[in-house]
Amino acid sequence: MPAQDIHILKNPANSDGNPWYSINFGERLRTPEFVFSRDQLARFETF
Repeated sequence: MPAQDIHILKNPANSDGNPWYSINFGERLRTPEFVFSRDQLARFETF
């Protein structure tokens, strides 16, 4: 089933406007609207 929602995140911790978050965030990744635990995150496979 395709994704139902798309969310674009802004990282307010980076003053240069870089939207990326470090992978060294500890146990919880905090964004302006959501808090993710490490087991909730995934990445696309590189080809």
